[in-house]
Amino acid sequence: MTRQHSPQRQKASKPTRPRTQPDPGSMALYRADLDAVRAELAAHLPPLQRELGNWLRPWPWDWFGTFTFASPVHPEQADKRWRRWVSAIQHNGGRTTRSPVVWVRGNEQQERGVLHYHALLGRVEGVGSFGAIRLWEGLAGGWAKIEPYNNAFGGTFYLAKEGDVELSPAWFDQ
Repeated sequence: MTRQHSPQRQKASKPTRPRTQPDPGSMALYRADLDAVRAELAAHLPPLQRELGNWLRPWPWDWFGTFTFASPVHPEQADKRWRRWVSAIQHNGGRTTRSPVVWVRGNEQQERGVLHYHALLGRVEGVGSFGAIRLWEGLAGGWAKIEPYNNAFGGTFYLAKEGDVELSPAWFDQ
């Protein structure tokens, strides 16, 4: 006869120390130090990349992504595939905002000579990144990596590294 285990009710654990809010003065110092480090790192970038990265940084981005093509593709065809993908994201039933998707895209050549994009996207709330990746693979025939945007990782500077940057027709202030 086997012994069956019945689920035991777990007691709610109490935190070992109470949660506290950060001291506003300490947070201000932290932000000032972080801004100083960012400025120091940005000072070594080419001027256009630095200025574009600084300009893009404060906007409310949702995703940072890398989008590739499986084989060489003409830039116009690549752009059509990109816009078809953005349109599909725009009309995704899970989107929780009716405002247009906002994006900025940096164009770059891979070592194998094939165009790929680095991009920031905003106003994609409610759209799953996994579904967006699969959609890219189906529409563009390439590979995509999409991550939640984190301002600390410097994505605004990275996508501008080649200087070939395009902005979406819609923007956050529209």
